[in-house]
Amino acid sequence: MSEWRHIEAGPGALVVAGDATNSVIINGSPIIQARVDGPNALLAEAVLAPRRIALPLPRHAVPATPSGAVDRADERAALLRSLVPGTAVEVHGVADIGKTVVLLGALVAADPRWPDGIVYVYARRKPLSDLLQEVYDGFFEHDPPVLQPDQELRRTLAERRALVVFDAIDLDRQDAGQLSLALPGCALVLAARGRTLGTGPAIRVAGLDETAAVELVEQELGRALTVAERAEVRALWQSVDGHPFRLLQAAGAVRDGSGTFAEAAGGDPALAEMLMRSLPAGGRDVVALLAALQGETAGVGPLTECAGLRAADVAAELARRRVLATGSPRYRVAGATAGAPPSAVLDAEPRWRKALTGWAADPDRKPAAVLDEAPLLLDAFARAVARAPAAETVALARAIDGALAWGRRWGSWGEVLEGAHDAAVAGADPHGEAWALHQLGTRAYCLGDPQTAVTQLEAALALRERIGDREGAAATRHNLDFILRPPGGAPDEKPDGSPPRPSRPWLSIAAVLALAGVGAAIAVSRGGEAGESASTTPASPEITTVTPSTSTGVTPTSTGVTPTGTASTPGAGAAGGGGGTPGGGTTTTRTQTKQFTLTINFSGPRGPVTKDPEDEDGHYDEGTTVTLRAQDSELARFLGWGGDCRRSFPTCTLTMDQDHTVLARFVAIDPKSTNSTPGTTGPTTFGSSTTAPSDASSTVP
Repeated sequence: MSEWRHIEAGPGALVVAGDATNSVIINGSPIIQARVDGPNALLAEAVLAPRRIALPLPRHAVPATPSGAVDRADERAALLRSLVPGTAVEVHGVADIGKTVVLLGALVAADPRWPDGIVYVYARRKPLSDLLQEVYDGFFEHDPPVLQPDQELRRTLAERRALVVFDAIDLDRQDAGQLSLALPGCALVLAARGRTLGTGPAIRVAGLDETAAVELVEQELGRALTVAERAEVRALWQSVDGHPFRLLQAAGAVRDGSGTFAEAAGGDPALAEMLMRSLPAGGRDVVALLAALQGETAGVGPLTECAGLRAADVAAELARRRVLATGSPRYRVAGATAGAPPSAVLDAEPRWRKALTGWAADPDRKPAAVLDEAPLLLDAFARAVARAPAAETVALARAIDGALAWGRRWGSWGEVLEGAHDAAVAGADPHGEAWALHQLGTRAYCLGDPQTAVTQLEAALALRERIGDREGAAATRHNLDFILRPPGGAPDEKPDGSPPRPSRPWLSIAAVLALAGVGAAIAVSRGGEAGESASTTPASPEITTVTPSTSTGVTPTSTGVTPTGTASTPGAGAAGGGGGTPGGGTTTTRTQTKQFTLTINFSGPRGPVTKDPEDEDGHYDEGTTVTLRAQDSELARFLGWGGDCRRSFPTCTLTMDQDHTVLARFVAIDPKSTNSTPGTTGPTTFGSSTTAPSDASSTVP
């Protein structure tokens, strides 16, 4: 990658020494573009208009149904009966019970009923904004690609008449409800382990009945059961509650001569021991590494990076033996092999983190390939935020930063930047903190928040100047000049000497973000067509300029990040001589400190959550910064925050300028990884035929 040696900014110009091919475009009026190769997002003017292409209707963006899967006819029929425009149907059940097969079977049958077609979205670890963008992408293409502003995107989606399926969704109830509001003319299907909305039609997918279980086992064996085996399979069926993948695992182990059905009926430990007998060389290492991911899938690329060149062949053989579940070329542990002791998880995390950082940061890696592994990378990043050294957390964030921005997954991008900022602050890493603030500020400006943008960019500039990062400071200074400078001139200065205001109202501009390692352009629409009247643009807010020795007086609210060293200090005005009385003396006024309440609610089991500073009653003085940290336990896994803290990473920082209520979302970890369904069960329960794992990337024949 080329190193920056000089940046020169002028009206519509950006000159960078080195390669200048990688960029992200943000469209508006006028259009602005920067093509650079470097670690910082940049803003500059350009001349490039994106073109929207409506894809042919009806759409059928649906994965193939797993080959050899036995039909879930009853569940499929119930789902089809429930599909009504403006209604969300929930399909829920424990892990690997077969929800995806129900979905895909219903989608094939439902195709002719929807004028705009069907869109399938694998929703794991995707925030609301990213899910809506992905649905939009199912109907339109742009040249270059475009990130639509929320208002325009929702207006377009409201016109669709389609069936939209969100598989493996993990939104909280509030955001899930927003999906229905954004897609009022569509029928929605939400598939998850537990109920997401809690109201409305729901279909619970249960285990197989005895007849279907015997058919599945015989299919896997390739022969009929003996009389003695039938009795053993009945005991097995009862012990696993008809769970299809465990039945397949037992049949595979018996087929390969690793044990008997009677032994498999002894529970997950006995079945897992059978499966682990006579593994190929390297098999135990691959299983241990995937088990540490706790059900997350890994593609061949990351798995090979972590476990060695033979890992792909080993994983394929393990999948054939039913030790792993597969949606080739992706693999994960499932059923009896899904459990991993906490110590094993912690031992494997540094190895995965190093491998994933190196794999994603490879300059030859296409951003689309990195996006394909986004759930795995985001899961690893969440764990890094919780317990990794700051430098490793920031390194992983830098590795996936460009792909998330290029792929228009700006919700996830913002969460990664916030997590990197929090880790850098906690680890006293000023370089990482400054980088995260620069990226956050640039992102905020592109999303229409110039006030937060200037606050964060000024804080980044102060840090970079203090630590002697000349190239980083030049990049940040360039973006600040771009925001504050009127086209063709210097920053405005008011007659009274007060700080300048942003001269580029965000609704009437467009910009390009230059991202390291991203070799394609993406346009981000900022509302309206080119040449739209300026009367539609809201007035730009006042901006207080930040210097290393002054406070901003502005708390960024859109990202939840308060730049270190920039918070206002009570009484600072008096200390500077600005608090005098008319007579020249000073008056001390005693006031009672205002307090606000922080309330923490829980969804699912009550997992461990700590507050810093701790207050048993949740009462904090106005202006107090409170950091919440959620942790996994042996019985509960943290999924993300809701309420006033909307992020999927374990840490959340709130400024107590009002009462706050947050929701900590946990999912139960069952010792058998099967018989526990979080949330409320639905009114319709089925269990009569063969299934596939709920993960869209895995299949069970």
